[in-house]
Amino acid sequence: MQMKALQVIHPRKFIQTQTVVPDLKTAGAERILVQPDWVSMCGSDIPFFTGSKRHKPYPLPIGAPIHECVGRVIESTSSLFQPGDRVIAVPERDQGLSEFFVAQAAKAAKLPADLNDNGTTCMIQPLSTVLNAVDRLGDVEGKSVAVIGLGSIGLFFCWLLKNGGNADRGD
Repeated sequence: MQMKALQVIHPRKFIQTQTVVPDLKTAGAERILVQPDWVSMCGSDIPFFTGSKRHKPYPLPIGAPIHECVGRVIESTSSLFQPGDRVIAVPERDQGLSEFFVAQAAKAAKLPADLNDNGTTCMIQPLSTVLNAVDRLGDVEGKSVAVIGLGSIGLFFCWLLKNGGNADRGD
């Protein structure tokens, strides 16, 4: 069976291509096949699109380099996920620019059924990264903190640090 995917063929240039839908039988144990609804470009993806990653030859692998994805489980070899589950998942080989991708069950989380999906669910992974990093900083109250870069991660850092490391405050 074939699927559509995007491929970065050289800096700042995509093409739409056809490729084979991944087969979970050959993907290994504890895997899910996901059809993405939303994807988000991480700041670490941008150099792949702009050509700043000199060690990466073009064209990039089909579907690469997107790794922040929300979608529906189509098939599962894991007891943790069933077809139809909504998940946030990291695609294997960062191939999120594909109509379907394989993810390890350990790199996916089921989303609540009542969560209104307006695309903001893609922000769960970068926000989780920032929450983990701020937790590791310890108490920064009364200290000066520099945030280098104001992409989505940098903005999350600024927002979270402004709120004293508390994501529950809506200031």
